[in-house]
Amino acid sequence: MWVELSFLVFFALGFAFLRIDGFARNSTQCKKQWAENPKPRGFDARLRKIIEAEAALGKHDAVLKAWRVGCASAPTPPELMKPVVQALLDVEPEVAANEIVEHLQRHAVALSNSRIACGVLDVVARAGRVHTMEDLWEAFQKDLHIKPTYQMYEMLVGGFASVG
Repeated sequence: MWVELSFLVFFALGFAFLRIDGFARNSTQCKKQWAENPKPRGFDARLRKIIEAEAALGKHDAVLKAWRVGCASAPTPPELMKPVVQALLDVEPEVAANEIVEHLQRHAVALSNSRIACGVLDVVARAGRVHTMEDLWEAFQKDLHIKPTYQMYEMLVGGFASVG
């Protein structure tokens, strides 16, 4: 009987010790992570509404004007990237790839991922801008270090197929 009780006591003490050690380690890691990667500021809600409204009306100049007001201070939300990229391709196709890559680099913590890359490549592929699509593909891999996914390959193949 004493063996079972001692086993139970030591098991409880060991479990409690490991749990306390884990809590202490997690709290310092969270503080360290917060100090290294603070939460990015959110995109302005007024600008978001303006961009959505102007994109629905097809006013690409107004979309770009509103986006450029807020793009330096906060990352563009994923749902707004498609109308912004479409506006860039329609209004200023020569600088579209550079401006998109600069924005993604500026806010790499929030935007440097395959989800954003797929959305951007999808819009560019549907627009039939093969050279812009190739420039973005190269920048995603070399500059932003986004690993290719099968969805990204699908966007590339679809873009090349749509052109012929």
